[in-house]
Amino acid sequence: MRWGVRCAEPREGRQDMAHTYTNLLTHIIFSTKSRDPVITPALREDLLAYVGGIVRELRGTLRAARARPDLSPASRAYQPSDSLPSRR
Repeated sequence: MRWGVRCAEPREGRQDMAHTYTNLLTHIIFSTKSRDPVITPALREDLLAYVGGIVRELRGTLRAARARPDLSPASRAYQPSDSLPSRR
């Protein structure tokens, strides 16, 4: 027992394997200047397609995207092999 935690011993003949699961999600918000309501229904579809194309080019997965008149929130998933952008 180490640090008060009891770990089960592996069964005979069974080998332990390392497994990795990565789920890196980023919430992105694009806002209009001064939050003016300039995203019209005619522009909405093109805007969402543009955001999807950017995410696709970055080898990501677009989980969700919306377009309101003053902002467009989106959720993106990273690939495990991608490096995360540094904060400046």
